[in-house]
Formats: sequence, structure tokens, C-alpha cells
Amino acid sequence: MIHFEPTLSPSTASNESMMQADKWFKECLEIHEGCSSALPKSNFVPSRLIEIRGTDVNSPSIRLQEKSTLPAKVSYATLSHCWGTSMPFKLTLQNLVACKEDIPMHSLTKVFQDAIYFAHRSGTHYIWIDSLCIIQDSPQDWTSESSTMGAIYHHSILNIAATGFADGANGLFVKRDPNILLPIAVRIDEDIYLSTKRETNKDARYKPVRNGNYYLVDTYTWKEGVDESPLCKRGWVAQERALSVCTLHFGKEQLFWECMCTNASEVFPKGIQKGTITSHP
Repeated sequence: MIHFEPTLSPSTASNESMMQADKWFKECLEIHEGCSSALPKSNFVPSRLIEIRGTDVNSPSIRLQEKSTLPAKVSYATLSHCWGTSMPFKLTLQNLVACKEDIPMHSLTKVFQDAIYFAHRSGTHYIWIDSLCIIQDSPQDWTSESSTMGAIYHHSILNIAATGFADGANGLFVKRDPNILLPIAVRIDEDIYLSTKRETNKDARYKPVRNGNYYLVDTYTWKEGVDESPLCKRGWVAQERALSVCTLHFGKEQLFWECMCTNASEVFPKGIQKGTITSHP
């Protein structure tokens, strides 16, 4: 039996998309035994985090916090992203002190702004972003912080992935035509046989399909939307995905959820379908 939402919003920035992301996250923490048991029990805290402040989710203010000023146990998100062609604002020795007071949101790339907005909206008060938490013109700091990169992602409560684009100027959120993404309802009046070659990548085999009502689904949804995306073609991202307990992928057309128990999408929120055709009532 197929499980998918009958409607999609025209933007991944919509309340509907955000509510679906919240639902995945809650289920992962509260229902998935494999995910909850994988959460680290130690009180690891990165050397620096971006603190997100403010009561208005649409207008947060941010500043850099050193480990010495952070709580002993703190929940934080991480960001996986492509640097792109330019980085208008980054942490340096010169602006280190000023960043502890305030980091101007307007100076950040769109992907950083969107990640901070999403974290703030979801109730996460801290986020780790590489170019804002590692001093970019300090080889000593780079050496020190790169050695803890694995622990940083592993202890993150959620990894936010800018999966759909190769440049931070595009941000996280996209507008879309929902009708292009939804499965196609079909009626089969006679028993037929379908080739399984596309599903298995092996020599063609055939499976019977009885007459009835079905949905045609895209079997390459995860492969094209996540595994072959601009972000996930980068070598270091494989480590970030593997170490993170859960990752929310902001794709080029929809949101994807990846954790130890589930691979899901907005079209298939309860799990990605494996077959090209599946029944419905």
C-alpha cells in the first residue's frame, strides 16, 4: 500500500513543509529506538557555536559564543553546504571579538541565513557553521578544529543539509510545481507483467501486476534528489551524513529526511517507495 501526501505546498519554506520536518524530527527522537540509542551520551561541546536569539522567528539576531561561555550541555544543529564561488562573511582573527557581540545577518550568504532561520523556528538556539566557527585565517585553529569535526557532527541534534545547490547564494528553500512531484494515479484493467530491470539494475525479470488502481512512482527520487545532488557529490559530506544521527536535506524540489531508521521525502513522508508501481484503494 502506498503512503504519500495528496497535496504539496508550492514552496519548501511553507508552514506545511516546516511541520513535516518537525514531525520527522520528533518521530526520530521519540519513536525510533535505533536513532535515540545512537545519540551520544557524552557532554561534548564544540569550541564555538553561533547563538541564535530573539523572540521573532523571522528576525533572529546571532553572535559567536566560545565554549567557555556555553552551557555544560547544549543542543545544537550543524550545517552541511557547498561553499560556492564566494564567501562574503567569515570568521577571522580581525573580526573575532566583534563577532562575539553581534554578527550582522545581512552580511551572510543566503544559505546561512536560511539555516539560522530554520534552526530558530524549530526551537534550536545554537548552530555550528564551519566558516563562522573556525577562524579562517588561522592555520593553528584550522588544525585544531578539523580534528574534532567528526565529533561536532556526531553530537549534533540535527544536521541541516543544503542538498539542492552547489552555491550558498541559492539558500535552502525553493518554489516548485507540486503537480510535477506527485505520483500518477492509473487504472489497469487487465493483468500485466512489469520488468524489474530498472528497480534492480540486473537482467530483466518480470513481476505480475493484477488489474486495479495504482500509482506510478519515481524510483529514482532518493538517488537523484540526495545521492546524486550537488552537495552529496562532495567527499567530506559522506562523513557528515554518516556521523550525523539525522539529516534534513533541503533538496532542489522537496525536503528529504535521512536517519538511521528512515529515508523519507515530502511526497513519501513515511518512507521512500522502492517499486515503480504500487497499489492504492
